[in-house]
Amino acid sequence: MTIHKGEEWGTIVGSSQVSACTRATTDHQVATANSGSIVEAGDLAATLGVTSAPATSSSWRRLPLDLLHVCLVGPDGTTTELTSAAWISFGRPGWGSYTLVANTSFVRGRRVFPRSHPNDGRFEILEVDRNMTVRQRIAALRRLPRDAHIPHPQIHVRTATEFDREWSTPLRVVVDGERRGSARAVSVRIRPDSTFTHIAA
Repeated sequence: MTIHKGEEWGTIVGSSQVSACTRATTDHQVATANSGSIVEAGDLAATLGVTSAPATSSSWRRLPLDLLHVCLVGPDGTTTELTSAAWISFGRPGWGSYTLVANTSFVRGRRVFPRSHPNDGRFEILEVDRNMTVRQRIAALRRLPRDAHIPHPQIHVRTATEFDREWSTPLRVVVDGERRGSARAVSVRIRPDSTFTHIAA
């Protein structure tokens, strides 16, 4: 079940119950781990407050995670389906239309969505107007550590469980920090409690 305000998140398990789990140093590994993971690095790790991964631990907190199901339509009409544990971006942050869909607070090590939670049954969306100048974008980026980059009339932020978009010109796609070609249309859906990860208890 997705977490609710005031509830404790996760359960305590012993070391024997994590023996088959992937030690994930990337968000992509968390998304694709068939038997769960131990998160060690990446934007999900930063969101969970993991600064260094313990080699061993006698007890672990098992945390259920939502995942993002992504369907991309490429320039040639080919459809590709992917799974994301952290975030997906469309376009380039420096110019033109830019959209960021995230299930984590951190994106590329920057705290973009302070209120995001990876198990609340929804994701965050940030959209930058194509007419926003480079100077304004740099100024917004510098305010990220202070959580003061929003509001801005050309930056729109909201939460959702579904996201669909088409573009007249294909945009570059990055999923969990990895380039995934380009797309002229996308569909993103939240998948609650799709996997689980662990942090030392």
